[in-house]
Amino acid sequence: MEDENNNVYDFIEFRMHKLIEETAVSGELELARQMSDCLDAYLMGDALIEFVDGWPLVTKIDKK
Repeated sequence: MEDENNNVYDFIEFRMHKLIEETAVSGELELARQMSDCLDAYLMGDALIEFVDGWPLVTKIDKK
């Protein structure tokens, strides 16, 4: 039996990629870079991302 989780896509990653692209295309390159850094931290497990009114709210995870 195939693993059921193979078809689950991380909405946060998808939405962040889209926001980064939209932001860069609009000329806000520094903001796009900062959002890209936040996405990297999220993917590495160093941050949590939630969306408030369509914008990402990033919380750093304190790993002790």
